[in-house]
Amino acid sequence: MAIQLAAAPIDKGLTDLSIIGVPEASQKRWPTVTGYPRKFSSEALCVWKDMVESDEFKQAMKVWGTKDLAWHNAIQMFLSLCEDRGVFPFPNNTDTTRAEFVQDFVRRARLKLVAFADESGVFQHLRVKRAFREYVRKDTGLVINCWAEVYPVRDPSIESWLTKSPMPRFIKHPDSRYMKMVQSNVNMWVRWLNTSRIVIGYSIEIHGTINVPGKKTPKRKEVDAWIDRTIWLPIVRAHRFNDVRNRLF
Repeated sequence: MAIQLAAAPIDKGLTDLSIIGVPEASQKRWPTVTGYPRKFSSEALCVWKDMVESDEFKQAMKVWGTKDLAWHNAIQMFLSLCEDRGVFPFPNNTDTTRAEFVQDFVRRARLKLVAFADESGVFQHLRVKRAFREYVRKDTGLVINCWAEVYPVRDPSIESWLTKSPMPRFIKHPDSRYMKMVQSNVNMWVRWLNTSRIVIGYSIEIHGTINVPGKKTPKRKEVDAWIDRTIWLPIVRAHRFNDVRNRLF
């Protein structure tokens, strides 16, 4: 976990701990797991726990010096980590708020994927043919999976190129699959059986529920259609990979 040390703000710039629900007794101590602010969601507690218990965080508190500043920086760091992991830090009070969060997370994930693919030049070597997608439900949330068949390649050395450092630096797995973690909860992969049987894909994992505005108990097809219409297709069409003609990938 990368920890950024913040400069000490003036007192008026410090987070109001009472407003965000930090127990009064906890405010007098350094940030702990039990001091988790009540305003934040139970869904995001795991992010807070991982952060507070990390060695990097414990070292950072020594630099911050005061409890007030430590709490302020801990809150800011927590919100940043939630954003990186795609975990909504506040209770799902409204469908619209949740929908906006999911849309923003998916957009940022897509931008990361496009930046990685364009910088590494992966689609200069692997030409996308037919594209597919699915929305997979999990206990922790939902995963957007996209994959595409690749035209046969003439140069078999491209398979070794996938693991080239520093880019693209895919990690080879035993099942003929190469994996690249673009960021937490966002991965790109290549399944290489031979030069004529190659599939490339990526996944974006969204934590928590997907709330469809105006639908308290939507059907699966309604959820999929809403994601397509409101989130996925507009984002894919607005942020395209270089060297990929298929507008659905």
